[in-house]
Amino acid sequence: MRTLARKIDWHHLALQGTLFIGVGAVWSYGAVLMLSRGLSNSAVGVVTCVAQLLPMVLQGFTARLCEGEGRMTPRRMILLLSAVTIALLVITCCFPQSLWLVIAAFIVVAVVLNLIIPLINIMIVPYILRGVDINYGFGRSAGSFGYALSSAVLGFVLEGRDAILIVPVMAASLALQMVAAYTFRYPLPEGEEAVGEGSVSAVSRMEVLRSRPDFTVMLIALSLLIGVHNVNNVFMVHVIRRIGGAESWLGIVIGISSGMEVVGMPFCRRLRGKLGIGGVMRLSALFYVVRVLSLLLSPSPVVLCLTSLLQALQCGLMLPAVVYYVADILPPQWQSHGQSLMHLFPNCFAPAIVSLLAGVVLDHWGVNTALSGMLVCTLIGAALVWLATRKKK
Repeated sequence: MRTLARKIDWHHLALQGTLFIGVGAVWSYGAVLMLSRGLSNSAVGVVTCVAQLLPMVLQGFTARLCEGEGRMTPRRMILLLSAVTIALLVITCCFPQSLWLVIAAFIVVAVVLNLIIPLINIMIVPYILRGVDINYGFGRSAGSFGYALSSAVLGFVLEGRDAILIVPVMAASLALQMVAAYTFRYPLPEGEEAVGEGSVSAVSRMEVLRSRPDFTVMLIALSLLIGVHNVNNVFMVHVIRRIGGAESWLGIVIGISSGMEVVGMPFCRRLRGKLGIGGVMRLSALFYVVRVLSLLLSPSPVVLCLTSLLQALQCGLMLPAVVYYVADILPPQWQSHGQSLMHLFPNCFAPAIVSLLAGVVLDHWGVNTALSGMLVCTLIGAALVWLATRKKK
């Protein structure tokens, strides 16, 4: 069993690392590519909104296709989605000046990557439920490293060059993802289903939200904090240009930020033992506020790089803390709904709405006004985290 766990740990690392190379390319430089093709910030906001709302609709459909005894499995779904997307990216490379192909490629890649993330979890969870001691954080940290690597390298590659170069990078990421998914073939150990595993359908997501107001408040809080953070990455190019930096600085800033998540994640478990999960989330929320302040006040790219180190205490703590939080406060039969809600709303729904608003604000009032609005949203999110965790769970 231990040997199987280590094999899956390393394979999970490959799945996450290869996937997030593409995530880094599309979310760090997708806006740069669309802006280079003449799209306005408002239009980029609309496109980003569509790309982030579609997974809200499609994720349930892909999950249902992979359920039961049918031929479609999570692994096969990953292979199918990746293959179709690679075909579109090849066509985009053949017609690089086509604005509509660029927009279509951005939307499809963004949607597919968001659909694959929970599919990877669905592949891993059955082994955990059967008692295989998988270190989930080990694999997920590779995702942050892959994001950091692609963001940093592409920043230097794109300086003075056509941003269409991100398209083959996204295609390569999905091709590597196909290899990692195709080779993920391990026997599932015999054993009984975990408690609550077969009773997920007994409740709806609305029942979960109505029954636990503190969970609902936390969901809103994280939607504000993580949603604003994700949109800041999309429009980070404007922050960099405002303080005199080029695309290479954009790569350095996002690369450092994402890399620091790898540093922070291992400390979440220790801090949880000392502060409780509520204390960890309050600490992390504080650094979300500090980080937006740094974007607003940093006078140079160098200072912005230094403040990027704070992401170890921001996303580095919050990403694993969210998983622990749901596990701590919800009963086993609600875990699937809880974890799903905590992925969809902060990472899809909230960024979609914020992107739409941020694009309009950038076009009409500039980057400082947009960041000021982001700061207000982050302050409200931090206050709601305190409200949701003020009582011991």
